[in-house]
Amino acid sequence: MKTILGAAAVGALVTAAAVQAETVTFGTFMPANHPINSEAVVPFYERMGEATGGEVSLDLQPGSVITGTKTTLEGIESGLVTAGYVVDLYIPSSLPYSVAVTNLGMASASPLAGSAAVTEMHMLNCPGCQTEMEDYNTKTFAVQRITDYIMYCREGIETTADMKGKNIKVSSNWGLIVEKLGANPVNVQASEMYEAFQRGLIDCAIAPEIWLEQRSLWDDAKVVFDLPLGAFQGGHLMATNADFYADLDDATKEAWIANMPKLITDVTAAYIGGDKSARKNGMESHGVKYVQPDEAFLNILAEARAENEALTIQRATDAGVENPEALVAKFKELIAKWEGIEAEVGGDMIAFQARLKEEIYDKLPQ
Repeated sequence: MKTILGAAAVGALVTAAAVQAETVTFGTFMPANHPINSEAVVPFYERMGEATGGEVSLDLQPGSVITGTKTTLEGIESGLVTAGYVVDLYIPSSLPYSVAVTNLGMASASPLAGSAAVTEMHMLNCPGCQTEMEDYNTKTFAVQRITDYIMYCREGIETTADMKGKNIKVSSNWGLIVEKLGANPVNVQASEMYEAFQRGLIDCAIAPEIWLEQRSLWDDAKVVFDLPLGAFQGGHLMATNADFYADLDDATKEAWIANMPKLITDVTAAYIGGDKSARKNGMESHGVKYVQPDEAFLNILAEARAENEALTIQRATDAGVENPEALVAKFKELIAKWEGIEAEVGGDMIAFQARLKEEIYDKLPQ
């Protein structure tokens, strides 16, 4: 497949020459109105259309219409879709290096610094991450850390004692928290959560706050524990067919890369805004109550975080990841680096985009 794409650089559009009209098919399990799509992916391609004189258009295929949670990577490999949003935790055997990095997300970090750190990790400091994507004829260009998970439950569950014996939707290493609560970890896909709550299959969930609104979980989840629990950080925002990318000319590749920093800051802003909307609308219109965690819950979270690094290393080793200790050490270094950069720029997203370009994208091999 041959096409030419344009994109936005920091503060200005970069225009590619010799444009050939092309529609890019983007596969995702997220609904069309999810902020990842409406506030990050769609604007990404709108900027490309502007940069190429309207020659590039997006065929967004949301809601698992073509590819779903477990099939997007294979869809990109085969060319069924050109690009897509890939979640590593849904396909851990395919992306064990990526999952190893993701499992470190229980530690506290901002979504902006976290997204920058995981993107730099994948693109510059984790050869295994790159190789496992190459095995699926795919290149990744930006990786997302979302806003923090929180726990929300049906009515009547407001203390740590109330959670004992309950069924809690959870994924990956966050199961440590559930086990320490004396509850039962339940593996439920995002698309199945509403029905699981409705049918009484789950009593609580450790999940993104934004899903209360986006997936109408507030119909059943009326109690929210106002405690950040760390975040998922394995969302490959723009996983792209490698042959598609290889066919781009040099000017277009430059434009493609130039647009990535704004994609990262856009998706971060979208999730922060989505959390605020879910909280406001949940409390005002859907009877959702936010409660403070008791001391027992705080102690359990501290214990889980203390154990998470060793658990991550063990699970990565079992999955065949080489030298996971080095991955852990490097990621901790990158989180500290990007939290420092975030503090330096003081909320100036143009400045943060410039640092993303300087620290990551300018260092990519040509």
